[in-house]
Amino acid sequence: MEKKLNEFSVGERGVVVRIEGEGQVYRRLLDMGITPGAEIVLRKLAPLGDPVEVTLRGYELTLRKAEAASVVMRSEGMAAAPASSAKEAKKAAKQAEKAAKRAAKQAAREGKR
Repeated sequence: MEKKLNEFSVGERGVVVRIEGEGQVYRRLLDMGITPGAEIVLRKLAPLGDPVEVTLRGYELTLRKAEAASVVMRSEGMAAAPASSAKEAKKAAKQAEKAAKRAAKQAAREGKR
């Protein structure tokens, strides 16, 4: 299903089909790496819809809504959270819990003195 990048929902991913712009806008989008075949994931959307933040070729890019309207995409559905990010978050939570326990023990020891 083809739709424009500005019509995507947060978390939706797709592949660039074509760019419907001319002149400077067209050239600017190409220079930023938005080329046919590139995979884009919509990460954030400002409260009023402008600007939009996307992940493209491993980096974050912010576009104006008008620029995003020039990018025709083939939607591939919602993006899944990378497994490594979930593992890292779980590991960080465990480390934080251990640090809190150590701090509580230290405070208890200092309170007995």
